[in-house]
Amino acid sequence: MTHMSRRTLLSLAGALAIGGPGRAAEPRRVWRVLQRDEAERVIGTVELDAAFRLDVVTAEPDRAEWLRDLVRRINEKPVLFIDAVPAPGQPRFAQTSRSVGRGDPEFLEALRDELRRYYDIELQ
Repeated sequence: MTHMSRRTLLSLAGALAIGGPGRAAEPRRVWRVLQRDEAERVIGTVELDAAFRLDVVTAEPDRAEWLRDLVRRINEKPVLFIDAVPAPGQPRFAQTSRSVGRGDPEFLEALRDELRRYYDIELQ
């Protein structure tokens, strides 16, 4: 497995557009997985189901293990965390977060943030 600092980009296949925050994912959307090193290259495809679980459909042999492992770890998380406004009485610029469960319409936003922040992956 390669280190997580490699930049990867997940791009929606075809002209499909996902809903923004507050909109549930439609069942079984197919995404192309692009690796961005010196140049972008497709390293596989994944599906995103209505419960926001990813499934690897295809993967390039040299990235298959890494991609399957990442998808497994993300799918095991019942909640993710997103940035939140500080509660009254906390310092103005305090860093706070709140949990978002898999059934929450904001889970897609949290999933995108998790992948971007910790794995250098962008869902587009």
